[in-house]
Amino acid sequence: MANKIILKRGADGNVAGLVPSSIGEPIWGITSNKLYLASGTSAGNWEWVGATILDEDAMGSNSATKIATQQSIKKYVDDQDANIASDTLTLTNKTFDVEGTGNSVSNIDVANLKSGVLDTDISAVSTSDDTVASAKAIKTYVDAQVTAQDLDFTTDTAGNSAVDLDSQALTFAGGEGMDVTHSGQTITVAGEDATTSNKGVASFATADFSVSSGAVSIGSLSNSQLDNSSIAVTDGSTSSNISLGSTLTFTAVSNETEITQSGGVVTIGLPNNVIIGGNLTVNGTTMTVESTTVQVDDVMIELAKDNAADSVDFGMYGQYTVDSTVKYSGWFRNQDGTFSSGGSTYTDAITFYQDYSKEAPGTTSSLIDTGHGSYALAPIECSAVNGAVLDGGTF
Repeated sequence: MANKIILKRGADGNVAGLVPSSIGEPIWGITSNKLYLASGTSAGNWEWVGATILDEDAMGSNSATKIATQQSIKKYVDDQDANIASDTLTLTNKTFDVEGTGNSVSNIDVANLKSGVLDTDISAVSTSDDTVASAKAIKTYVDAQVTAQDLDFTTDTAGNSAVDLDSQALTFAGGEGMDVTHSGQTITVAGEDATTSNKGVASFATADFSVSSGAVSIGSLSNSQLDNSSIAVTDGSTSSNISLGSTLTFTAVSNETEITQSGGVVTIGLPNNVIIGGNLTVNGTTMTVESTTVQVDDVMIELAKDNAADSVDFGMYGQYTVDSTVKYSGWFRNQDGTFSSGGSTYTDAITFYQDYSKEAPGTTSSLIDTGHGSYALAPIECSAVNGAVLDGGTF
């Protein structure tokens, strides 16, 4: 009969009270069929080694003292994994790495969120970064911001205008000769073809017009291409038409008119020597003659033509200067003058005067101021006075 080694044995409940004789001493617990080894030399210094192998796919025994086989563990895990999709699981203090390769979380409902995580407040904007805003809260906030925003713009018209981004649309309107269309986000502005009633884009015959750097030059046009190919010239009673391209000639009348042209400007004036065939009437207040010789065919020269009320003095005078003083001398009919001779009184005498320096006769008054201090009668020198009465007067 072979030798046997029988280990020290007893109930598992007594192991805690046993004192090992040395480290490594083995004992066997007969209650649970466990092998214990001493880890020290004090009471209770026993460590359980190994466990009973249990091959149970459903893990129904739920044993805390038996070791499951690999096959039973795999079968149990596979069965549980297959049931996860339909099971409701409550996970506590678990961390899910959603960013991991192949990981995702789906079908999360609002009811699955913790209270307070979803912010549904539509009356105020939260500054918290640990909550998620609801779609309604986001829409309400965005709508409020958009409603308060507008797009400012301006054109050639003075002042700015604005478009409410929430309720208004910006319109691009085409003016005369312009078309404005859009497709998607593209706006196209194009010119219309010009017509007789609508401004727009027009083309021209290259023989008549040329364009360079935006500048249009008109070529040579014949009279037949123009609506008005002539200019009407008239003297008030007779009219003549001159075709464009022809020459319009201005002809002067000898000793009456003089015509010159320079740079397209025609000047019509009087020549130095003027002959007037008819009457000449001057309606101005002053006529100045600066000729050295005046010849008059008329045998009588009329003065004071409009003196119907006999209210002015008339005559002729000359100007001279003595000691820087301008003086006047001449004759005049003294409209309000009287004198007596031979017992008779005479009025309106023809008077010769000299040294008159108040003013040029007729400048501000139609009468010569005979009471002025410079006024003096002028002597008359002649060979004879016929039919005159010389009266020495009385005293």
